[in-house]
Amino acid sequence: MNNINGSGPNNNGNDDKRAGNGKNEGDDSVIQFPSAKERRKIEKEKLKQERIWREEYKKQKQAEKESFFTARARNIPPFTKYSIILMLLIQIVLTLIPQEQRMEIVYNLGFIPGIYTGQAPLTIFALISPFTSIMIHGGWVHVGFNAFMMLIMGMFFENSFGFKRTLQFFIICGLAGNLLYFILNPFSLNPVIGASGALNGFFAIFLIFNISMLPPQISNKGASRLILIWAAIIILLGLIQSGTAWQSHLGGLLSGWAIYELWKRRKIKAH
Repeated sequence: MNNINGSGPNNNGNDDKRAGNGKNEGDDSVIQFPSAKERRKIEKEKLKQERIWREEYKKQKQAEKESFFTARARNIPPFTKYSIILMLLIQIVLTLIPQEQRMEIVYNLGFIPGIYTGQAPLTIFALISPFTSIMIHGGWVHVGFNAFMMLIMGMFFENSFGFKRTLQFFIICGLAGNLLYFILNPFSLNPVIGASGALNGFFAIFLIFNISMLPPQISNKGASRLILIWAAIIILLGLIQSGTAWQSHLGGLLSGWAIYELWKRRKIKAH
């Protein structure tokens, strides 16, 4: 009994100590919540950091976008690139100057068959107009379409045959277009302008080299038939739409085809 009674007070003392220790441990683990002022400060910091991240993300995306277009621009071969730039610059100049001066430039630098057959006075511009007429266009729709076609056809041709051959081919097909227009309209006083003849020469080569990419029911018929079909479309559209120098388009197409046939028969070298 005494032992029991004696152990009781001792146990209670130990319990008090443990209880006391538990209380002290509890005091050490209490979570201190920030005040309203501190919470507002934390939120401001978060918002500031989010804005910084968003700005950095936008800058990164913009840099990627610019690098994408820069890389594409660098991949455009030189003749194709500078031909398009020249077309657009000429059109900008023609747009900015008065209409009277614009028409004077078109009549001087455009190809007019009647000058060579005595229907109009012969001037010094007759020596260069067959060439300069290729780079002049009749409006933004005209130059925009030809610039787009130059980008596609020119890149294909220049990547395949190089700068020198592309320049030669472009000039030959452009002159061939003017020549056919002259043959069919020797007394015309209407100036022929635009790169459509030269571009149709590129298109002929494009069809020939990419015929296998078309469906079998088309590709099996050969590129020659497609070129003839396109020639018929050119003539038909030219007869329907007045004011279109379809003869020039046709001349460029046929000359491009002829150059390929001569190359295939080893009459000329393509490289």
